[in-house]
Amino acid sequence: MVRYLWSRILVLVTSLCFSAASKSTGNGDHQAIKVLDVGGTLDADPALQISVLSCIGLFNRNESIAGAAFPVWYQYDLDWLAAIEHIQDPTYTKTWDFLVECLTTVAQGRYIAYKFRPQQKLVPNIITLAGVLDAIPLTMDSNITTALLAKVANATMVLDAEKEFDGFSAYDATKYVYENYANLTTTLCKLDPGYDFSHPHLDPPCNGHPASGSVDYVVKERLFNFYLVEGCIAHTQENALVAEMTQHDNPKTKQWPQPIAVLGYDDVHIGHSFDPWEAQTSCVKNHNMGGVCTDWATGLSFWSRKAPIQKPLVQPYTPPQVYNDSTTYIALVVGDGDNVGMMKTRNLDWTRKRVSYCRNATMPHNCFPISWTISPHLLHFAPDIVQYYFGQNTTQDFFLLPPSGYLYAYPTMFQEDDQASFVAKTEHVAHLLNTSGTVDWEWPLGWKKAISHYFPRYAAKSMVRGFFGVNVPFNAPNFEFGRNEFYKLLHPKATEGSSDDGGTVVLFRPREWRGSSGKGDVPFSKKNNLLPKDMAAEVNGYPKGTVCYIYLTSDGGNDIDSLYNMVPFLDSHVQVVSHETAIDMALQRGAKREETHPQNNDLSGGVESLAEDF
Repeated sequence: MVRYLWSRILVLVTSLCFSAASKSTGNGDHQAIKVLDVGGTLDADPALQISVLSCIGLFNRNESIAGAAFPVWYQYDLDWLAAIEHIQDPTYTKTWDFLVECLTTVAQGRYIAYKFRPQQKLVPNIITLAGVLDAIPLTMDSNITTALLAKVANATMVLDAEKEFDGFSAYDATKYVYENYANLTTTLCKLDPGYDFSHPHLDPPCNGHPASGSVDYVVKERLFNFYLVEGCIAHTQENALVAEMTQHDNPKTKQWPQPIAVLGYDDVHIGHSFDPWEAQTSCVKNHNMGGVCTDWATGLSFWSRKAPIQKPLVQPYTPPQVYNDSTTYIALVVGDGDNVGMMKTRNLDWTRKRVSYCRNATMPHNCFPISWTISPHLLHFAPDIVQYYFGQNTTQDFFLLPPSGYLYAYPTMFQEDDQASFVAKTEHVAHLLNTSGTVDWEWPLGWKKAISHYFPRYAAKSMVRGFFGVNVPFNAPNFEFGRNEFYKLLHPKATEGSSDDGGTVVLFRPREWRGSSGKGDVPFSKKNNLLPKDMAAEVNGYPKGTVCYIYLTSDGGNDIDSLYNMVPFLDSHVQVVSHETAIDMALQRGAKREETHPQNNDLSGGVESLAEDF
């Protein structure tokens, strides 16, 4: 990985250049940006909202036709518009004027006729058709639709979905779009049309608000959007269809990347509290999919207008350290960066707070190192947002890949060719983010194979050197780490059938901290919800010389303040370090032990007690 000795200077220069460049839009004219209020009153009319969002996608596909369009859902969107485009208090384009211009310009009169409420389960498929047919979906039971078609003389119905899909189930509509239009799409997406999963059965009502946050991006990029409740349930016709669509040798979908990136979100959770298919990999027997959580990632069609980042970014410079066996080293990793929506909302709040703390010189422990997970797909979804985060210049904020690298997936389950492709893509985006670390999620029975076969594949190039493990589910036991192991050092020779020579990679033992209530919200979860002082006490109790990490998530109520409340309780022998330094210290410690005890295979250390959970 490229090291930048002058990174502080480069970060400042990059930030200044970025700030100057951001003062104009892609064509240098702020007036060319049409700002649309798609939240608020439009939330009460989801059919109209989908029409407007589809138009926004068409505008942003080629802004040279009629300019760009920006959707405002909530304050965060305005915050990003101000921070990057420097547009304060924008003038909103009226919905009616926008639809008229859309139908007469970018849509060239094309529209799809359907009825929203009777066909709500089919809305994901109709959005797909809007993208591939360059058309606006219009519900025919709306006065606005009637007036719009009367206003625009060249309006042409390219598909009468009300009739074509009459009596269709979600399965029928998905099959229709797959058989007729899949070859025109670029990859998969799942946007929930509004199912109510509080009903514990496989036919939940569909009468809620659709997950519409990224409809504009679906249309712009011509994604194959669909949503099948039983799509990941084996031995159903819906699952068989998904398996057929995603098979490697399918001529209709050969243009989809492998492993297949599935945008949106699968939130099916019938009869239980979590969705076992949200990462997509276990959805079908092909095991060749991974998730990119974008269901409420707003405005991606606008932010992706810019050219993707293709050169390595600059991370803060960290002076080399020499491992000291009297010191305990701990990296603090902020999770959930794989969720693109959170990157635009929660992480913006946390970053603002973090920067304010770092600038407060009177605050004790004001700027210790924090490593943030960040979706690699922001490199092309929203390069300006990536630059914003990298440009905060606290000198103590670092970035690594989220679970499990290139995609939110379980790569151990991939077939050999898909896994090789996934490794190469993970190494590529790690290079662009200038990081050598990634979080990795595994099911309890997946760790053994990951340790023996998957992780060592990265050692050959040493571009990704560190894996920060997380259990799925988080409170599941992990039998691959001994009580005295905080990490494992893995070599290429550990790969079954491999004769590759290369370096060593580090796998850190899972340690997730979800909340600070001091109480477990589910069985065996008390240790994941420790009070900050108790979390610090646990770390203080590790044997000196330990190298470890904590994975912070907000699932149980934690936020950036949880770290600030914990760090003051750490003993003087505990050093908070970046994820890169933690990797370095583990490798140095392993090399030191190899020199001292060449026959000793225990290259890890530490003690953890589970007694409190029983």
